[in-house]
Parts: sequence; structure tokens; C-alpha cells
Amino acid sequence: RLPVDRVFSMKGFGTVVTGTSTSGRLRVGDTAVIYPSIIKTKVRGLQVHNHDVEEILPGQRTAINLQSLERGLIQRGDVVSTPDAMLASYMVDVHLELLSSAPRPVKNRAKVRFHTGTAEHLATVVLLDRDELKPGDHAFVQLRFDTPLAVLRGDRYVVRSYSPIRTIGGGTVLHPQPARHKGRAKAQMAQALPVLLHGQEADIILWHVERAGEAGVSEQELQIRANVFGKPFERILQPFVSQRKIILYDKENRRLLHPTVFEALQQTLLTALHDYHGRFALKAGMPKEELAAQLPQQVDNKLYNFILQHLSQVGTIAQEREWIRLATHRIDLGKDQQAIRQKIEKAFQEGGLQPPFFREVAPSLPGTAAQQQEVLQWMLSQSILVKVKEDLYFHASVLAELQTRLIAFLKAQGEISTAQFKDLTQASRKYTIPLLEYFDTQKVTIRVGDTRRLRDSKAGVQ
Repeated sequence: RLPVDRVFSMKGFGTVVTGTSTSGRLRVGDTAVIYPSIIKTKVRGLQVHNHDVEEILPGQRTAINLQSLERGLIQRGDVVSTPDAMLASYMVDVHLELLSSAPRPVKNRAKVRFHTGTAEHLATVVLLDRDELKPGDHAFVQLRFDTPLAVLRGDRYVVRSYSPIRTIGGGTVLHPQPARHKGRAKAQMAQALPVLLHGQEADIILWHVERAGEAGVSEQELQIRANVFGKPFERILQPFVSQRKIILYDKENRRLLHPTVFEALQQTLLTALHDYHGRFALKAGMPKEELAAQLPQQVDNKLYNFILQHLSQVGTIAQEREWIRLATHRIDLGKDQQAIRQKIEKAFQEGGLQPPFFREVAPSLPGTAAQQQEVLQWMLSQSILVKVKEDLYFHASVLAELQTRLIAFLKAQGEISTAQFKDLTQASRKYTIPLLEYFDTQKVTIRVGDTRRLRDSKAGVQ
């Protein structure tokens, strides 16, 4: 990481930047990134005290020749580093110490000049737990900027008064890309930030995972926020994951979640299922998409499926196609519902291949319209009735018997026309056409011109 203090162009070389390397290593040919603009380039050449070198180390006064980078795209105060090493941000959380020699207190939302590395930015001071910071005192504050900057936890900084320009304090960067603190959250954050100032690296990593909440955090983002990279980061993270102090819910994208958040999300789903079963006792379960809508918007699809998989594995829920239910949920028809069910079943059994439309059956049924629909949906979920088209239902046993006769006919004759199917069913056209289309969708038959033929899968052909 090298804060840029000079930028110039050299004929035959292109853009050159100079500065003092503060951390890490950089070699000729490496990909480099200019922060906070996030512009990628390559290292064409390196010099330390006017001598060409292949690699630079921390503390060395360095000149870097950057490949194919226009002079106007980089300026003093920018940082040259490796890919995925920093983040651009308009806010930072810091610990601020105001010098006892400061001429006056710093009030909430005061303007100051923020200096770190070689950069200077105008900042607004947002005090988290007080209205003003007195000379000689210190506090946790959020600094907000009009232009982006790139810093890491642990970076030191100096603040100067806006006017007249005078050094009034400084401190340590704690969080390089925080959320905007407002309302009661400001005081809560002031209580939480000491961990980032005094805590060990393991404590800081856990802190960031917990604060990421339902959105989770990727390993890459976490390394930048905690300023712990590579093998030291892995040595801390792996025991946490194995002990389930951190949940790795997305192995592909390496996304992490705090276990307290994981437990809270599980409870949200279980509560939603319990309430749903109470309102719709005869439904097999809650639609998967509807259940997902009960979670906060930050929860991505992979986390949702991870939670469902976990709850299924521990036997708390059951999944049946696109329906989710509590494992303890059982459908028991009450006396009134049994009466509705019996009348519905009788009507469709007697109707055979020319059943009534449900709207014709409903007036003769006991109970309310809502109760009738509830029982109807339950009968469909139990495969007692089969929906062929809107408001047209058949008893499952009637369809099964017709399918057997249809397959036998097609095996013998090879194909069947609409007229022949009408003779087979002895039903009117308003039933035969939906039935033919139903057997097509069930992959029993396939339409060829004006006739139907048996699909191989149903004919037993290998």
C-alpha cells in the first residue's frame, strides 16, 4: 500500500507515481489498483532511491511506473495497492482525540480537514454520544465526506480546523466503511466501537460478522473491514467456522453470518409457519416464495435455502415440492369440514366424466364459502380430486379408470381422434377437450395433427 504524494509523466515511460510504501509487497508485472477510484493497472517498473528493483517492501521510498494509465486519472492522496485490498467510502468510524490546546470545542456536524497518508478531505464530524467534544477529551465519532477516500482500520489521521487552518486533534480509523449512524443507533454504536480500538483481531472479526446482520459478509469484505489478510485471517476464521461461532452459509461465494442472526432468522420462519398453519389449517403447507417474503430484504436466496436445509435436517420442518410446513403439522378435518368433504366427493364421484362445475356444487354445501374452498384445496392436495381446468374438477378414481382405458385403446389402435375419444368417454365436448389436453400435460399422450398418440414413457417402450 503506497499513498501517492507525486504524480508526473515521463516521455517513453508514461505515468509515474511516488510515495512511501506503508505495508505489503508489490512486484514488477503485478496488477495494481488505484483507490478510491478503483482503477486497475499494471506495474511496469519500480525504483527505490533511483535504482531499478523487482519488488518493493514496507518503508521504502518508491517510484512506480504504471502501465497504460493517464496522468489525469490519479492524484496526490490516492493509494496504490493490490486488488481487493481496500474499499472506497464516504464515511469512516474513528476514535478522535481533541488536543487540550484546541481553541474551542468541536460541535456536532462541525466541518474539519481530515489528513491521512497524503490525502486531505473535508469532513463533517458526527458525534455519536454527545453534542460537543471539549478540548483534551476523546470520543467515538463518524466522519462523513463529500468525496470518497480509502483507508483501513488502524490508520492514523490528523484533523485540522476548517478555518483558520490549525491542528486540533487526531486519532485512529476504526471502521473503513460503516453504515450511516442516526437516531438511537448513534449512542449504541458509541458503546460498541471500543472493541475495534482495543480488541484483539479475533474479537474484531467476530464484531464485523455480527454487525453485518442479515445481509452477511463475504470473506473478502471482512478482511478489508478488519484489516486482517491472508493466512492470519484464515487462522482466526477456520476455528470460528468449525465451532459454529461463525456460519459459512455460501461456500461458493464465501459468505458468512453470525449465529445469533442465524437463530433469529430461523425463528422468524418458524413463527411464520406456525401462524400460517393456524390460519390455514387444511393447507398442506406455506408456499416457499410466500415464506421467503417474511424475511428481511437483505436475506439472499442462498441464505434462505441454507436455513431451510438446516431446519429440514434437524427435523423441524418438512418440504414437499414448493410447500413448506412444520414437521408437527397434521391436517385433521373437523366435523363440519368432514360434512363438506363428503358432499363434494359424492358429487364428483356421481358426476363421473361429466361432473358439475364447482360453482354449481357450492350452493348445496354446508358452511361458508371460505370453508368450502379450504376443503376443496385440501382434497386437491390429497389427490382426491384433480383440477383439469379452471373450476373443472374430476374425482381421481374416475380419471385413473379413464387413463387405463385410453392407454389400452392407444396400444391397440395406435392413435385416437377427438370423435373416438368422445365415444370412449361418452361425454360432451366441453369435457372431452379439457380431458385430452389434461392427458397431454400429464405426458400420457402427445398431439400429432388432429389425433393423439401414446407417449413412449407411458407405453412402456424403452
